[in-house]
Amino acid sequence: MVFFRHLISPSKSVIPAHTNFAALKHLSVRIIIAFSVVSSLHEVAQSTLLCLRSSSITPRTCAHLIFRQYRLVVLAGFSNPSLLRLAAWLADAVQALKAERRAVKLWTKKTLGVMEGLQFSTCTESLIYRQ
Repeated sequence: MVFFRHLISPSKSVIPAHTNFAALKHLSVRIIIAFSVVSSLHEVAQSTLLCLRSSSITPRTCAHLIFRQYRLVVLAGFSNPSLLRLAAWLADAVQALKAERRAVKLWTKKTLGVMEGLQFSTCTESLIYRQ
């Protein structure tokens, strides 16, 4: 199991996030790939690591789209066929980079635990890592 914690939020925008997504959808964009800087208590997850999750644990597990005043949270499950194809393509790309002897790490078949905000304390994180 791999745990990541969001430490830095993106800067706020005066344009609601759902407006940006509506514009991209209008342009026929089907998939948005977002990368974020991650870390962990034991520094298991480094910034050069790619993780293709097979499942995730998050405080927003039941929510697919959450609209707030100027924020949008989108959780896409890997049951989506296009995301499965994307994950396979990314895995092949990483293997090609490894063949070129580049320092790339890829974790697959892991559970991604997303911990945000104050709902998870350092004490709780420590307990999770010990289990």
